[in-house]
Amino acid sequence: MTIFILTAFPVTAVAIKTKNKELRATALSCTTTAVLAGVTEPAMFGVNLRYKKPMIGVVAGSFVGGLFAGFFHVNAYSFGTTSGLFSFPGYMGAQGVSNVVFAVLSCVIGFAVTFVVTYILYKDEAEG
Repeated sequence: MTIFILTAFPVTAVAIKTKNKELRATALSCTTTAVLAGVTEPAMFGVNLRYKKPMIGVVAGSFVGGLFAGFFHVNAYSFGTTSGLFSFPGYMGAQGVSNVVFAVLSCVIGFAVTFVVTYILYKDEAEG
């Protein structure tokens, strides 16, 4: 689940850092669709793979967030509802609320790592 939402955060870093108004508008709309609905293709193909550095941020954030989730044995009890923010109820199950808390924490950690890595690595390039 985190990879779907994490795809949005390097795009947000690009939107904040870029001076290109068209790229900023594209990045902000991609962030919205990825976070709310889990539709990550615009973010993935429109920004992350196109500029390459944001994809490094996705990989780093996914690794750290996944490591945290694995360490605390986060389990998903339901799949297929959605991939965005509304998928967190799928983590409620036998472990109670602690499983949801650790799932949210793994996402927050992944968000932070993804955003920071992308913000550091991304440099505005001249289109050409």
